[in-house]
Amino acid sequence: MKSVNKATILGNITRDPELRYTPSGTAVANMSVATNRAYKAKDSEEWTEVAEFHNIVFFGKTAELISQLCNKGNRIYLEGRLQTRSWEKDGVKRYMTEIVAEDFVLLTPKPKVEGEAKPPIQEPVGVKDTAKLAEEIFNSPGSPVAKETEGLPFDGEVSGEVAEKPLEATTGVAEPEVTSAQLADDVAGAGV
Repeated sequence: MKSVNKATILGNITRDPELRYTPSGTAVANMSVATNRAYKAKDSEEWTEVAEFHNIVFFGKTAELISQLCNKGNRIYLEGRLQTRSWEKDGVKRYMTEIVAEDFVLLTPKPKVEGEAKPPIQEPVGVKDTAKLAEEIFNSPGSPVAKETEGLPFDGEVSGEVAEKPLEATTGVAEPEVTSAQLADDVAGAGV
């Protein structure tokens, strides 16, 4: 009958990988990865977070690569199999279960190297750019937006600043005068 021995871990490296070589020359890298989970007890409204620490071992070229790329604190995704080793020390038999990693993805971006070209920073769209774009949309011939805005109370073309017609000119109702002190009182009263 077929069985499955697979472990998948996504967590943070808790110590730098230790690279060693076996007498036959095979590279072996050991490290530890922490994962966490949160749960809420039935009798409490508070969430409790629990951390688990996993011993990870890499072999061969992967071990050498891990020792070069990974550092304590890096986020890593890895897949492998569970393996339990046993040994005897001072007459006491000891056991250790670890994950023999077969594949990994380093999720922490590598640090910048001095002299390396930085990617261009894309400037956010500013108010002037937005106003220019709005003007192009509203003033383009056959624009559905231009057709929908015909007859609205605007003077002239749409640009960075919109000149409105007085409310009285379009509706026949005069706008009430509001002072800045009244506005401040209204804002304070609204809790803004």
